[in-house]
Order: sequence, then structure tokens, then C-alpha cells
Amino acid sequence: MGEVVHTLIGHTNDVNCCAFSSNNKVLASASGDKTIRLWNVKDGSEIECSPLVGHSYSVITCAFSPFGSILATGSQDSTIILWNADTGELMKTLQGHKGTIKCCVFSPNSQYLLTASSDETLRVWNLKSYQIIRVFKGPDCSLNTCRFTPDDLYVVAGSVYGDIRIWDFSSGKCEDMFQAHDTGLCGVGITGCDFSPTFGAADSTFALGGGQSPCFLLATCGGDNLVKLWHVYTASAYSLKCNFEPTASLEGHLGHVYDCRFSADGRSLASCSSDKTVIIWDPIGKKLLSKLSGHSRYVSTVVFSPNGFYLATGSNDKTVQVWELNNVQPAVPVDCNNQPVQQEIKQQKLLRTWSIEDVCSWLHNIGLEQYVEIFRTNAIDGTELLQITDDMLMTGLGIGPLGHRNKILREVKSIRKSETEGNIPDEFLCPITRELMSDPVLVADGFTYERSSITAWIKSGKSTSPMTNRPMQHTNLIPNRSLKSAIMRYFGPAPLEFCV
Repeated sequence: MGEVVHTLIGHTNDVNCCAFSSNNKVLASASGDKTIRLWNVKDGSEIECSPLVGHSYSVITCAFSPFGSILATGSQDSTIILWNADTGELMKTLQGHKGTIKCCVFSPNSQYLLTASSDETLRVWNLKSYQIIRVFKGPDCSLNTCRFTPDDLYVVAGSVYGDIRIWDFSSGKCEDMFQAHDTGLCGVGITGCDFSPTFGAADSTFALGGGQSPCFLLATCGGDNLVKLWHVYTASAYSLKCNFEPTASLEGHLGHVYDCRFSADGRSLASCSSDKTVIIWDPIGKKLLSKLSGHSRYVSTVVFSPNGFYLATGSNDKTVQVWELNNVQPAVPVDCNNQPVQQEIKQQKLLRTWSIEDVCSWLHNIGLEQYVEIFRTNAIDGTELLQITDDMLMTGLGIGPLGHRNKILREVKSIRKSETEGNIPDEFLCPITRELMSDPVLVADGFTYERSSITAWIKSGKSTSPMTNRPMQHTNLIPNRSLKSAIMRYFGPAPLEFCV
């Protein structure tokens, strides 16, 4: 399943946390030696600006922002430091907690930072003003781990007592609390949690009267040697209160499980343990796929690279290991009913990735080779072709005949339609228009739509769901930032409006 391609040596104390940058090029490691080191994923070398020095005690946690511009680190010194991810320069030191920072995580839109601390609180920081905008009070014990729900409506945290709690982000109200893990002999409770980045509307019978509800898959791990999976249902047409449903308890580790992380496609889950091993699970089939051994002491952190090609692990043996994962398959998102939400992706070049020569060859193929030099001279590649209009063809490129302009526009539209039907995951398409969404919003019926489409639906006087024809309890539109981020990851850096 995997083999070690780099063993990174440089830290002089425990490695507590690792994080990959969004472009898969940089790996950050945080250590008890008070430093953060940055590594080149490709060759394992240490980056020139590394190590980052600014904390006065052990660095416990680190995370890159989803858009890759910021690295956040939290320490036993009760501070969080924000670093420029490109230069390694210290941007800001955030102060407010009164205990060790156990976990830090960015919201899907990079607007907020959520931190969990041994001071029994969660805090949310606005990354524009660097101010605390929310404080969530936990149980009378340390909070070890935290996450935003993928829809940004709730925050989740696990404690040393083994319970997990969920707060409404806007009101600060604790919506639910339940015992998720036994505390274990050493009383470590819940040590890690992670939401699967892929999700869907599941037909739930769990206190929702059979209605549709947004469903998220949550993994937790702890001192009872277990990894557990939960379905988390948030606002729905039938309930504005979140609900939780246990779905699996995964056995395989022989010691405390310190961390668990999903791969970017949601089809793999990794966990690491004091038994010195890393296990890769199939969270859909709920089975063990592979057990990796390489560290000489307990493994404290594990994380997949965003592209799914690598796995990084950090250990009490003071090293970081980078594993290359074999037989990596193209990402196939699944919903909470474990059903694929797309067919096999055709391996053809998307229009937005065409080079200038690709565009010139296409002109030959559609019988308009007389315009090849005009397009080449004006550097029209696939991205530019996607923006082309009739006025640009006539005025900017000097193409006079209306029939030729119409043919170019018609052929571009045909390619875009073909790509939409054949290459784009179905979950990225608005159920109303069947077009790629650029501003997806979650609605009371549990489905996600393009904002303009569902807004037009509601303004037309319709109060029922376009998908189920059932009455909708409310017309609130909730930005589906997790899905928008997934669309951006799928298509790369090109603007969403040019992705089809």
C-alpha cells in the first residue's frame, strides 16, 4: 500500500503534528523542540527559510490554510502564530488562550481559524482583523481536537473525558454532547477527529421523519485504541438541530490512537498509534486495508497530501516519514449512503488546459484553418477560448463572416457541454440547470443548488423542493463552502467560471 520515500531528520524532540500545503509541494512539521520545519515533498530537502522559530515552548499543532497562503501553529506557550507560507515570515501572534493550544484548523473558506486548548475553550479568530469573534466553553477539562463541519454551521471538539460536543457557530449554543470514547488507562480521551471532505444528502430515519438532511462523515480516535465513524446530520427541512448517528467502530490498533485523517477523496482514512503503526482504512467498507510500520517509537500524527499520492507521519522518534502510496486511483466522491456520485472520469484534456497549439489544431479540425495565425498571434489558448464572445471574435480578432463566428461559438459550447456530461462529477452540477456550480448553496431540503438558480426558483413563488416536491420549512441559503473548495481543487487554479 505504501513505502517510505523520505525519512526527514532535523528535529531534536517529538514531532507532534504535520501538514501538507495545498499545492502538495511543502510539508510542515511541528515539534517539541519549539520549531517548525518546512520540507520539500519531492526530494525531502529542507526549505531555505526553515526552521521557523517564534514559540517559547513545544509546538503542538500546525495547519496550512485551504488556499495555501498561511501556516498556523499552536504551542504549549498558549499562543498561535500565523506565518507567511511562501516566505516563512511571522505575520501575527494571536493571544487569548490561557493553556496549551492542542489543535488549530482553518474554515473551508480560509476566513476563520478555530483553536482548541487545555484551558477548556474553543476560540474562533477572524483572520482579517486577527480578533476573537467566538468563544465556546467546553467541559471542565482539556479540549484535544476540533473541526468545523463542512457546511461551516457548527464546530466540533473532543475532550480528554472522551466526549464530543457540537456548538452552533452563529449562536454559540452547545447543540449536543455524547460519550464517544472511553478515556483509556491514561485518561487521554479523544485525541483526534476529522470530517470526510466528500458528503451528500442522505435519506435519514434518525429523528428526521424520513426527510432529507445534509450528511457528513466524522472520524474520531482516542485512548481506547479505537477509530470510530459517525454520521453527522445538520440543518434539514425537518430539524434545525444537528443529530449524530454511530456507524462503525474500527479495531486494529494495539495502543492509543493519536490521530486520524481522511484522504482528499474521502475513500481512505489513516490513523496512527502508540503501537508504532499506521493503519489505512476503507471508511466506506469499514475495513482495514493496510498496516504500515516504520517508526521506532509511537506515531503521533498522520496526514494525506491533498493529491492523495503521499502520507506523512511524525513520531516520538524525532523523525518525519513520507510514504508514497501505491495504486492511487482517481478520486471518486461518495455520498453518506456510500454511493459513488460520479462515473469514471474520462481521461481527456479539458478545454481550459488547451495550449495555443491545441486551439490551432482544433481550428483545423472544424475547417477554419484560415484563422490559425490570427489565434496564434493573439495567444488564444483554452482559457482565453472559454471567454471568447461574438464581439471579441469580430472586433478583437477581425473575423468578419457571421457564420464563422457562430461556428466557433457553437463548437466551444458543444465542447463545454460534453465536458460537463462526461468529465465533471455529478455533485458539482446544479440539480436545476445541470450546469457547473460557482456559488453552491445548501437549502432546507438537504440538496445543494447554484445560488442564482434556487433564488429564481424561490422568487417565482414556489415553496417546494425542486428535487422532492415537498414543502421547504424555510428558504435560508447556506453557502456550501466545502463543495466550492472541492470544485476548486478538482479544476485547479482556474477561475470557476472558466472551468467548463
